[in-house]
Amino acid sequence: MRAIIGLLLFVFVVSGCVSRSGVAEFVTYKTVFDESTAVSTALIDQLSASERRIGQYQRLRGSKGAGKVFNVSDAAYYSREADPPLAAHYRKALDVIGRYNVIMLGYATGRGFDELEAEIFALSAEASKTVDLVTGSTQIAAQFAPYLGMLREFADLGLAARSRQVFRDKAVAYHADIVGLIETMRDGAPEIFEVLTFWIEKDIVDGTVAGRGVGELRDKHLQVRVLVSDWVILMNRNIDALNAVVFAIENPSLGSDLSGATTSLIELQTTVKAVRTHLAEVNS
Repeated sequence: MRAIIGLLLFVFVVSGCVSRSGVAEFVTYKTVFDESTAVSTALIDQLSASERRIGQYQRLRGSKGAGKVFNVSDAAYYSREADPPLAAHYRKALDVIGRYNVIMLGYATGRGFDELEAEIFALSAEASKTVDLVTGSTQIAAQFAPYLGMLREFADLGLAARSRQVFRDKAVAYHADIVGLIETMRDGAPEIFEVLTFWIEKDIVDGTVAGRGVGELRDKHLQVRVLVSDWVILMNRNIDALNAVVFAIENPSLGSDLSGATTSLIELQTTVKAVRTHLAEVNS
């Protein structure tokens, strides 16, 4: 907690004038969001492994045989070079948001277009690939369209002297789209839960039929429920932290009153720790 408050106050002092409203909050949010991304990535790793195993099982229809047919469209369920579809959607969404944060942080702290050009084009490429990737999921794909429009606008902005104004304008203008993307990820939690518990539920059914004890399996099932629930709260607190940033940007007259942003960021970091803890429990 002290570290977050200290970083907020330090960056705010360095930022100085009203024209840098929201910069302190965004810098700190970026730091905490990176921690959130790390635990979300660990969750996606587990999702990918379970989804791959389910995909193979379903395509072989539970058969112990090797399978006689090869389907090109099933490659992601067998190759280790790519995620299966659901995990791929989530990993790409996280990557796009992370790159967006890097660019916005760059504008917020005074970097010019030339310094950010590589990041901008990398984000453009990732966003484009993600839209192609999720054509079967129109809700997620639709969330990426505003990012492509934003990048076309960014391409016209090259003066470092205008970067702080750009930060304020873009953070506010695209706030709803960023939140919408995070909400789309959060609202997919039931499918994540279904994939992560598929084998546990199958083992519970098989064990019950065979008359074996399934208490430990039920405990493991509950642990996954708690993990995914914590992750949903994590997504909500990511949104709360972004809301605090935008509030600071829209209310520069509040000056150094950082209490709202500090509270949101501390709650976000606390939830990151909870998700990390429950990931370890599920994997124990």
